[in-house]
Amino acid sequence: MMASPSPLSYQFVLDAAETVRASQAVARRARRRGLVLALYGICFAPIAVAVVTETVDRVLPPYLLVLAVILVGALAWVPIQRYRLRRLYAETPSLRGLQTYVLNTDQFECANDLSHSTMQWDAFTEVAETSEFFLFYLAKKRAYYLPKTAVGGASEEDRLRQFITSQLGARAHFEH
Repeated sequence: MMASPSPLSYQFVLDAAETVRASQAVARRARRRGLVLALYGICFAPIAVAVVTETVDRVLPPYLLVLAVILVGALAWVPIQRYRLRRLYAETPSLRGLQTYVLNTDQFECANDLSHSTMQWDAFTEVAETSEFFLFYLAKKRAYYLPKTAVGGASEEDRLRQFITSQLGARAHFEH
């Protein structure tokens, strides 16, 4: 009888800025490229029509105002996200302190001093890798993140990739 591999265990402290970056990585993977291109088209189509119909002088001022509002909103997004996360941390005691992820052949466990969650591997739709994180997706826009800094270097990252692939097969997506 073959022994099951020993569990992989990782510890780290949640960080607001890191969580923002992980959230952005989750959002980027969920974003549909066709939708983004369509939005760019919608933004710039009125200018093209105005140029063709020679009504630029009437269309351009309100259009630039709308684009300015969109730009300000886009630039404010990250600071707003950071503010919301700082507030979330202040209001959620279980997010403070040391987080421990334990991965074994049966399940994925997340624990800290105040909470403990256990999920079977089938609960994950996929696990993906970015340059900074391993993202454990429960849904298209919801994922646990494991910072690579908590994993312990390239050889440990390879070990984690092999372990995840053995659990998820084609649902594991890695950069390397």
